[in-house]
Amino acid sequence: MTTSRDHRGEPAEQAVDPDEGMVVFWHLRTPDTDAARAFYSELFGWDFQEINHLTFAVRNRGQLIGCLLAEKERSEVPGSVLFVQVADVPGTLERAERLGGELVTPPMNIGGTQAFAELRDPTGTTFGLWTQSWGI
Repeated sequence: MTTSRDHRGEPAEQAVDPDEGMVVFWHLRTPDTDAARAFYSELFGWDFQEINHLTFAVRNRGQLIGCLLAEKERSEVPGSVLFVQVADVPGTLERAERLGGELVTPPMNIGGTQAFAELRDPTGTTFGLWTQSWGI
């Protein structure tokens, strides 16, 4: 992973993203997508759009808010993966690894301009990075 550098070799200043550090997306992992869709649809009124037989886009009042992902079996540590908005995914991954984090899922481009990556913090908790400006 590389960080942009200025002409002196110092880290280049980047435009400040007003959503930097905000949780902006999540993955809800479950062994039973049918039961989860029924539960959350009834509880919150969320709509689910099948992406493939293992993944469903989750929408609240038409706005994409996350994905429901099928797991093979019930996890010992159930839950969601929260994605935090960052302007520089490679630079943030580099900093996280220096701080003891571990890469779980390398950056993946979505729709040309968005991307995400998953990491594990030093305590073993998985979280994600999300950017709206991949490759721009």
